[in-house]
Amino acid sequence: MWKQWPLWLLVVLFAGTAVVSFLSLRDTRWIWIGAPALIWCAFAAGLYFLRIYLPIGIGWTLVPILVSTFMLGIKRRTVTVTKEVASATSDDLTDLRYRLNFYEKISDQIRPLDLSECREAQGIYYHKDSPVAELLQKADQVAQSNVPVLITGESGTGKERIAEFIHRRSQRASGPFVAVNCGAFNDNLIEAELFGYEKGAFTGAVQAKPGRFEMADNGTLFLDEIAETSPAFQVKLLRVLQEGRFERVGGVVSKSVSVRVIAATHRDISVLIRDKQFREDLYYRIAGFVLPLKPLRERTVDIDFLFRQFVYEIAPELKYSDHLVQWLCTLAWPGNVRELKAATQRSVINARMRHRNYILPADFEIRGATFSDSEQSLAERVLHALRDHQFKHRAMSAVADDLGLHRITVTEYFRGWVIKAMIRCEQEPQAMFEYLRGTSDISEPKALKQRIDEYQNNISERIRTGVKKNESPEEVIRLRFRNTPKFFYDDLIQLIKEYRHD
Repeated sequence: MWKQWPLWLLVVLFAGTAVVSFLSLRDTRWIWIGAPALIWCAFAAGLYFLRIYLPIGIGWTLVPILVSTFMLGIKRRTVTVTKEVASATSDDLTDLRYRLNFYEKISDQIRPLDLSECREAQGIYYHKDSPVAELLQKADQVAQSNVPVLITGESGTGKERIAEFIHRRSQRASGPFVAVNCGAFNDNLIEAELFGYEKGAFTGAVQAKPGRFEMADNGTLFLDEIAETSPAFQVKLLRVLQEGRFERVGGVVSKSVSVRVIAATHRDISVLIRDKQFREDLYYRIAGFVLPLKPLRERTVDIDFLFRQFVYEIAPELKYSDHLVQWLCTLAWPGNVRELKAATQRSVINARMRHRNYILPADFEIRGATFSDSEQSLAERVLHALRDHQFKHRAMSAVADDLGLHRITVTEYFRGWVIKAMIRCEQEPQAMFEYLRGTSDISEPKALKQRIDEYQNNISERIRTGVKKNESPEEVIRLRFRNTPKFFYDDLIQLIKEYRHD
């Protein structure tokens, strides 16, 4: 009978080993979803929910009824809960309804790339409000001249892309664009790399080879990481830039080229000049016009845009929530655009390997970064929003609408702030009131004090119950505060320990 049920996919929430074994023995297509993975998803087939303990029978005996009669389903952004099941008073089903609402809320937050906000210039895609827009305007103007350009910015910010943009918009666009990373060579090698060498110039020089300056004749030479060169080589480079002439290594014939030089560095050249590590006269020769590139962490609009752009290019079928994008915007991205692109590609691969059509924070596998990095920011935004609404009646619902959250989520964050207040204020009511209201004017202070008192009593009762049962702090959290945001765990653990010592 089990195999005859028309189940495309069965999703089991909080399944134990008995359920897993039961389903595996029946060759049922199923996926287990634990608490961290509770986000909206839309499979091509239906999505069905099963709990073992329900008020009207054992969970799996109800599957045929759910399929044929009641059917709790999420399919392509549509959430359906029948009256018969929705009206149940079981805590399990109440919890399930909250989760269904949560999935629906998350689905509404999914916002794909808005192409109307996208701009493109010579293969560079950027958001219309990005600082890159102003930078490209400057680059376009300087491209019309032959002045040397120095591009500064951290590694991975796209300095070579800007150099290519200048070349393509210049009168030398029909000529070659040659790029060389100066930091990849020592003095001897970089001289041979840039100026070329004659046959027999050194061991292994079995034939003559032109250098990058010759290869870039009538075009543009991009010298990346120019600050990594030694002062001794900088003297030779300065001569070439001043005279436009050079000799190959091992050669005596002077060669003349017409090359526009664009240089780049991630280091602060002013500091290098002060420390005598970079020649000041060379700096003035290469820095006819300076284009500074801001790091990605200072361009959050670009983090948002580029992530959506990368997903749109490589995996348009995958979904993600705005909360995930907000989390990405809180990260430092020391590798800038290069790191963001690599992390996005990794997240796509992991999501596909796990047979999901949505991306989770864990898919990025960023060392030292967890989704909780954004919990502090969200917790603070919830508190500020509650203060803006003066903690009035229905403030929880209003804040949920303002921030795109479920009301239950706002409630849990407020519970967390009460926990933090209990620690900071040693559970003194007036001090807790002052701590939570901050500098905001409260028109109904009595209502806020009553709410704080209710939450404080509830928190205390949960902890006392756990302490009486000799539960460890971790067990108390897992069993009695499972929905409390991790941002408040340190305060909660401290509070539990205080009750254990009473």
